[in-house]
Amino acid sequence: MAKKEKDIFDKIMDWKIFGWFRPFYKKNKEMLLYLFFGVLTTAVSFVTAGISKMLLEQAGVGKGGVSTASTVISWICAVTFAYVTNRIWVFESEAEGTKDIVSEAASFYGGRIFTLLVEMFMMWLTAEFQLLGNKDSSKRRGADTQLCYQQACGFQKEISIQKKLSDIILAAFYFASVATLQSTNLCT
Repeated sequence: MAKKEKDIFDKIMDWKIFGWFRPFYKKNKEMLLYLFFGVLTTAVSFVTAGISKMLLEQAGVGKGGVSTASTVISWICAVTFAYVTNRIWVFESEAEGTKDIVSEAASFYGGRIFTLLVEMFMMWLTAEFQLLGNKDSSKRRGADTQLCYQQACGFQKEISIQKKLSDIILAAFYFASVATLQSTNLCT
């Protein structure tokens, strides 16, 4: 059996400066690379969401369309980036031939469809909370919040929201998606 050639990360770990870290790296290489590329995948998602939002707004797409389209575009870019990096460096896939690679990619994307659905739900949920607002955000945004809600839903609706969210799952979705909604700036 031929000895496997070192990848770029193995070569970097051979530098003297990383001597103290090398044993930990060798023992936990897959997990460390998965974490490293997971952070980069998140960065790819945020950057592509921002770029697609800007381009879609310049193209005159409506606010709801911008939010949905930029989320889907960012998901496609992030999952593609994750697939390529995981295939090459993390799991060191040995799939060869078009049929095997397509099957592997389909499995990878299929396993992540749920994340797209969760992300879309979080965007919707956060938009609802932003549009409904609470007393603090109503003071800050005033009529803009109501106008945005009327535009998004097509009708006026009296809304009251309790300050305390008893449902921890809803609160978790809200806080996890605030940054994403702010980056798409749904109601400005």
